[in-house]
Amino acid sequence: MSNDKRILVKGYLRPDGTSYYVSIPKEVREMLNLKGGEYFVMKAKPEKSKISLTLVDFSDEE
Repeated sequence: MSNDKRILVKGYLRPDGTSYYVSIPKEVREMLNLKGGEYFVMKAKPEKSKISLTLVDFSDEE
């Protein structure tokens, strides 16, 4: 069973053209308890004009 939910986000290209970022709506950040600095895996499907983001845990090796 999947809990997928489609959310509209706005994307921005940095002025220097070095990276692209998305703005996640406040309601979604609160629902997912996002505080900033989280890691996501991005899966792009250019042929379908689709991008999926998956929230992941990052393991620091010390």
